[in-house]
Amino acid sequence: MPWPEKDLLTRVLAGVVGGLLGALLGFILFSRGYFTMWSPTSVVLWATGIGGAVGFLSAFLFGDAAVRFLARLV
Repeated sequence: MPWPEKDLLTRVLAGVVGGLLGALLGFILFSRGYFTMWSPTSVVLWATGIGGAVGFLSAFLFGDAAVRFLARLV
């Protein structure tokens, strides 16, 4: 499906989905080695936040292709 609508509402919805997928991807990538008793969880929180922001921006700008790419990575 080639993402035919490019109005603001569709871009924001794609950005929200991309943000969720990016945050999940950041959490998965960094939670492996940092969830121990002696390490801070701030690294995981930063990775989740940055992943969500990058996912939102990429999905907002590039649309359906970015959402599909993030979904395949997850």
